[in-house]
Amino acid sequence: MAKLMQLCVYAHTKLEENCHRMQCVQVARILKALAEPTRLRLLCLLSRFEEICVCELTEIMELPQYHISRHLSVLRHLGLVVDHREGTRVHYRLAANNQFLRDLAEVLKEAAAQCPRAIRDVELADKVLGTSTDAVVREIGAQPAG
Repeated sequence: MAKLMQLCVYAHTKLEENCHRMQCVQVARILKALAEPTRLRLLCLLSRFEEICVCELTEIMELPQYHISRHLSVLRHLGLVVDHREGTRVHYRLAANNQFLRDLAEVLKEAAAQCPRAIRDVELADKVLGTSTDAVVREIGAQPAG
């Protein structure tokens, strides 16, 4: 519980710093968008992996493509993610020029260590993307499965 309290204090401090640089209305829009679990899961994954294709996200998150695309569109319109096409595939990554998002990604990485769904998403992403689960899971503070 103490770790969660520290995380809340850290998040509040970072958000307060950024609120001075951004309009509070924009910060509120972002936080409102992140109140939706699918969008939060998407940002957690994109903060962990450099770039992910929509088709890979559907497999990782076990959700239909239209559902993933709709939520990515909301995140893109808020300036939190950017996309690019490679043939028929659309790849997404976190927006690099957004300091608020970089700070938020730090908070999400800490919170993901406490969330079984986020840990499962990382494990599935590892299988789909062919990355090393042990290193990623250790990074977010959990024990490797198996």
